[in-house]
Amino acid sequence: MTPHAVEIVGQAPIPPSGRVARIEERRVVIDAVEIGGLIGLEEVGPNNHGIVSRPVAYIAALTDHPTAPYLWVVDGFVRDPQGNVVGAERLIQVRANW
Repeated sequence: MTPHAVEIVGQAPIPPSGRVARIEERRVVIDAVEIGGLIGLEEVGPNNHGIVSRPVAYIAALTDHPTAPYLWVVDGFVRDPQGNVVGAERLIQVRANW
């Protein structure tokens, strides 16, 4: 649920799904942003997990969103000699209460 493929070192690339999860923003006054609900997660559930950005996973976990247990984020970025991200070591889940 990211706009790009996810590369986990030693694994086949995970292609983008064509759907992107985002946090809805509502501007209420000058220089202030109100965090809205999560959008783009309609198809996520027990049989269809999603790879999302860290902020999306944080909001889902902190608000007890029903998709939270099925969301994953990339972790342990791997970089080439020039510092470009070329992959990740693993996928992790974000939990509000351990």
